[in-house]
Amino acid sequence: MDYLLKASACLVGFYGLYYLLLRPLTFHTWNRYYLLAALGLGLFIPLTTFESTQTVVLPPKSAPLPEVSSIGTLSPAETALKVPSSTSEKVPEALSWLEILSLMYLLGVLGMALRLLFSLWKVAYSSRQAQKAGTYWLVPTAGRLANSSFFHFIFLDKSLSGTERQWVLQHEQYHAKRRHSLDLLVLEVIKVVFWFNPVVWLYQKSLRDLHEYEVDALMIQQYDRQQYAHLLLNLALDKTPFSVHAFSQKPLTNRIYHLFKKPSPIMKKLLYFLALPLVAGGVLAFAQQRVKVEYQAAAPQPDVAVEAPKVPAYPLKVYNTNTNWRGIWSFTAKNLELNNLTILPAGANYNVNPNSLTLASIEEVNRKIKHTGVEIVVSDLAYNADGSTSQIGLSIRDHRIKKTTPPEVIPMNEARALGAKGAFINFDMFAVSRQKHGVYFEQGDSELEVVSSSRKLDEMQVPFKLNTPSVLAISQDYFQYRANPDQIRETIVPRANAFLEKEGFRLDLQKVQKQGDSLLVSCEVVVEDLQKGTLVRKAIQLDDHRKYLYFSKTGPVRWDDTFYVKINRATRDIQVLVDEQHTASTAKKFKVRSFSQLKNEK
Repeated sequence: MDYLLKASACLVGFYGLYYLLLRPLTFHTWNRYYLLAALGLGLFIPLTTFESTQTVVLPPKSAPLPEVSSIGTLSPAETALKVPSSTSEKVPEALSWLEILSLMYLLGVLGMALRLLFSLWKVAYSSRQAQKAGTYWLVPTAGRLANSSFFHFIFLDKSLSGTERQWVLQHEQYHAKRRHSLDLLVLEVIKVVFWFNPVVWLYQKSLRDLHEYEVDALMIQQYDRQQYAHLLLNLALDKTPFSVHAFSQKPLTNRIYHLFKKPSPIMKKLLYFLALPLVAGGVLAFAQQRVKVEYQAAAPQPDVAVEAPKVPAYPLKVYNTNTNWRGIWSFTAKNLELNNLTILPAGANYNVNPNSLTLASIEEVNRKIKHTGVEIVVSDLAYNADGSTSQIGLSIRDHRIKKTTPPEVIPMNEARALGAKGAFINFDMFAVSRQKHGVYFEQGDSELEVVSSSRKLDEMQVPFKLNTPSVLAISQDYFQYRANPDQIRETIVPRANAFLEKEGFRLDLQKVQKQGDSLLVSCEVVVEDLQKGTLVRKAIQLDDHRKYLYFSKTGPVRWDDTFYVKINRATRDIQVLVDEQHTASTAKKFKVRSFSQLKNEK
């Protein structure tokens, strides 16, 4: 529907120029070609796509990753609560106005297509008596098709005299040589699609007229102008079928006027250049614009080994339950021993401290998960002088769907240093949702988890629950900071800001009101684009978003809203928002009260 409207607007614009300025000119061939070109451009411009490229420079993959504070303590995990979704009967919906219009449009297309087929059949049926005469087929006839032509089929009235027959035959041969029937046939096909647009019908009428003016101009070069005009009047006919050219079609006033009209000055051909601004305006207004974002890595830094605490490599441990996952996102001292492979029916998960990641350990993991049809692929290897890896690319290849994820290139010197603080590499390999495989570098502490990936944000699998740390996801296309109300603190936000400042953004808390030593009651979240100098502010009453969920047989459970800061790396657009959707849906079946409501109820 969008294409039909845009193409119609282009056709109207081009025809307007013809009707106002070009129609009075005697350059009939030029006008014909202008209308044909206008039709082509009007249909083509809305299909044109112009691609522009916007380059986003990513941090060098070998650049040191910003650090967060040292290893914290394990927070008590809270059991996730699953609320059954309600079911409701589907009620048939009434047709929307857009669906009604679409149905009417399709009926019009069907009607016009049948009309076109019927007209073609009628011409073919009338041509059964055709007789070969050189390169033409002559059809003796009477009625509406008399003295007309369709391509090389020429229909001649049986009652014509010798001179009249000669002139009419010459006239229709000119039509055939210039392929005028093809113009009208193309217009009929376009009318099938654009039957609702009256301008398309005007295109056809104007082309018919121009065809006659063009041939009449050729005829009066051979025959007397007065006698030819007299013949037109004598042989005046009713309207003929769609793509058939009648020798003398009513009304004849304009044709006879052009026979005696003085030719237009040659300089007036410059008026055709006025179509160029129309073409440019149509492209700017209706061509599709597509922005291609290219992510370009900054110049890599030389591989220099980073002095880090010595952490031994631990052997691979294999599990068939997911209990070993609990607590790793608190980045405790146990993360130093991470080299855990968990194999479940739903897929496999491999968490490894960079100090335990070796080519041999990857080969061992691949042997263990071979039956799943998935394997870890190594690429982009670089080495330090002592033979240890300074860089490694890690991908997941799924042999069942024959796809491989883009490589996650990790600077291993810096990764091992952060591994001494609990950072790890996480491999998600799924047996069901096979498109969601991913490799992530994760670092942080008990209050802030930072997940880095070269994948797009909506392709990342980032865990987030009430008592897990707040999360800063660094993806190919977005920065996203996500936290619950208790995690919006003056001690946590600056650590997330350390990562954002490297990309030219600043995250800050202002107008802070506290409850006790750490928890905030209210604040204003400020995100600034340091390059553009733009600010986004959002005032938040945190107690409105700290909530309890009540059950009949259990005590209250914390069920908070989620706070987001989302920054588009390409456009640098900033969003600051609070997601209340999950608590609102739960409140439809269970009692949910915010801290502010509980205070008021007391």
